[in-house]
Amino acid sequence: MKRKSVLIYTFTLFVLSLLPAQQNEDPWRIVGRMEKMLSEIEDYQCRMYEWSVKGRKEEIRYINFYFKKPRLIRMDIIRGNRNGDDGSIAVLEEDGKVTGRKGGILSPFAVKVEKDSPLATTIRGVAFDQSDAIAAWERLVGLKDSSRLIFTVEAEGWLFDFSLNEPENGITREVLFISKNNLMPLYTKSFEGRNLVQHVVWRSYLINTGLPRELFHVRYEAENLKTLGIRNNIDLPLELKE
Repeated sequence: MKRKSVLIYTFTLFVLSLLPAQQNEDPWRIVGRMEKMLSEIEDYQCRMYEWSVKGRKEEIRYINFYFKKPRLIRMDIIRGNRNGDDGSIAVLEEDGKVTGRKGGILSPFAVKVEKDSPLATTIRGVAFDQSDAIAAWERLVGLKDSSRLIFTVEAEGWLFDFSLNEPENGITREVLFISKNNLMPLYTKSFEGRNLVQHVVWRSYLINTGLPRELFHVRYEAENLKTLGIRNNIDLPLELKE
């Protein structure tokens, strides 16, 4: 009888070892690890895809994204669906304001606005400092007590699926996916009811490459990174997959 009990116990342990990893994962420990990782990052760059819709308006943009502490952000729009998008550059500066210039014939003219100005946000009002990895971490923390979470472990990372207790700017559900490889956000989705209204993808991260402070000036050419021998994503193809 004792031998039989030992066999049953051993078999039970074996079966438990085959269960999905999420059985033993604590989502908030992962959020804590993400916070520690962010404290060790001085700069990063990635390729970003942003899609959003509001009413009849739709916005699609492919972006080279750059970040440097304390919280300088630069976005170079490679391609977009709105007039003047292609070649546009905008920078969130230390004073918390955004300086930007359009591509094409309007490129000589720069304008400086508040970060929450419609000129510096998406059509859904998402500001510059709501688009970086720090913002993703802040959102995870902020949703902890104001939503219901479904947490899933997948091969590439962790899926946080939040149903909000109260809608925010019309949003009732948010999905964030965090990479196992580097603890950085890979994508986020926002829903109004069942309708997807915003989708952002970040890929091809390059972390702590020594981005120069000069890069975070709207007149500085990102192509200079090549001359400086700094790894970059400038020539990546546009296609991004979730």
